[in-house]
Amino acid sequence: MKGLKLRAAGSAMNKTVRALGATPIQLTAGEMFDSLSRGTVDGALWYYHSTPTFGLEDVLNNAVEGVELGGGTLLYTISTTAWDRLSPKDQEIFATAAADAQTALCEWLDTEESRVRDNLAANHDWQISTPPAEEMEQWQALINDVTVSWAKEIDDNGQAGTQVLQAFRDSAE
Repeated sequence: MKGLKLRAAGSAMNKTVRALGATPIQLTAGEMFDSLSRGTVDGALWYYHSTPTFGLEDVLNNAVEGVELGGGTLLYTISTTAWDRLSPKDQEIFATAAADAQTALCEWLDTEESRVRDNLAANHDWQISTPPAEEMEQWQALINDVTVSWAKEIDDNGQAGTQVLQAFRDSAE
């Protein structure tokens, strides 16, 4: 990927892009269309389902899938002070609703990613490829270094980065 300029949003994504040999370019999603059209960026670490939202169906036309490049996080949060003011019954209601929302969102994302991917391939001449196993191992080795480095930085800041990374990996199995 040497020589490519890829949109990256945030520190972890920047590290991933660099590890792959490309140059990370900080852009908001809303800047993608103009940046791709003008050649400011060559591509992005991107979700399929976001492509039509930003009108990128025809300015992007190739995708590599199967490599675990990380993902986004969406949080619904409440302060400890506000949480502690809730009754145990209300805390249970919120916890149950959060778990239900998480499951529903994950299921929707899986379905939507597949639907949009298939539409892009069928109606917008997207070429979608998966690297062969030996290349996939090389990609993953580079990415693994990024995740281990990220976890160490978190550990060095007094938080449980390695523990969180291991819990994530365990849950993905």
